[in-house]
Amino acid sequence: MRVIQCIYLCFIMLCAFTVQAQDPHFSQITASPLNINPAFTGLIEGQYRVNAIYRDQWSSVGAKYRTASVGADFRYHITGNDFYAFGVKFLNDQAGDGLYQQNYAHLSISYLKKLFGDRNGYSQYISGGVQGGLGQHSINWSNLWFGNQYDLTNFNIDFSAGTGESEILTNSASVDLFLDINAGLLWYTVFDERTSVYFGISMSHLNQPSISFFSDGTATLNNKYSLHAGGEFLLNRSVSILPAARWLYQDPHQQFVLGASLRYNQMGDADVALRIGLFTRITEKFNDGLQSDAMIMSVAYEFSDFIVGLSYDLTTSSLAAANNRQGAFELSSSYIFPYTNRNYKVTCPKL
Repeated sequence: MRVIQCIYLCFIMLCAFTVQAQDPHFSQITASPLNINPAFTGLIEGQYRVNAIYRDQWSSVGAKYRTASVGADFRYHITGNDFYAFGVKFLNDQAGDGLYQQNYAHLSISYLKKLFGDRNGYSQYISGGVQGGLGQHSINWSNLWFGNQYDLTNFNIDFSAGTGESEILTNSASVDLFLDINAGLLWYTVFDERTSVYFGISMSHLNQPSISFFSDGTATLNNKYSLHAGGEFLLNRSVSILPAARWLYQDPHQQFVLGASLRYNQMGDADVALRIGLFTRITEKFNDGLQSDAMIMSVAYEFSDFIVGLSYDLTTSSLAAANNRQGAFELSSSYIFPYTNRNYKVTCPKL
């Protein structure tokens, strides 16, 4: 088992370089909306929102992949049924004990327009948003060792020995700050307080910034495309189902996450609800095509204007032989400030 773990650890560390143009992701696909689509900016049943999410993955095989993001957004009434919204988000991703890091800071702006609405609560909206910000990738060369540094006599690593990698020694440990631009559209319909549908599309890294650590500068951050949909449907007076799906494509890789949560809200206590969800993640495994990667179990608790979520990834891929099916856990939280002015009120789908 230890040999298998070592093999997978080497494979994972290699991926930090061979797929460095791939973005980090979260299993709770609706818990960090500004990381999904800038058109979600300001799409809240309140005036302001702050949220945070943290992910810890593959610690069981010694390769610590940790991702954290925080964000905040608010909506501003223009006139009639038109709104502007502004937001900010930060993301940090660490792969392999800080071996490889990605850092991003984005500002978001969106425009929300009501297309239709009636007195019965039915309404239809469209939103468009853009994000602009800075990114930086860095690598800790001191944590790496190469074949020339392996001492065959004592069977250990001699970090004082030369690496034999002249190209690496002449290059920086970080990529210069680069501009990163994202954009997206979202359409949704709210039929009543417990029934809604939404559909969105977004594109990240429109300007394909360079992220090369080497002098040739040919490595770029590929465009990422996202399709996402979801909603809420009432099953009975106390229970509703919240299906959600997301497709990501970042050449040459793609990923699907789909599933649903059951939301229990006892009648007479509108401020408290419990969600229990089950999702599956399907990824493209290099030359093996699409395969199941993980089953995602989630639970969330809503109280007043807070929501706290916890999820766990149960590994279903071949990596399960090394990590004993222990994948990743995520913790998320969000707080929505209530309206202070009725002009700011917008009917939104439940994420």
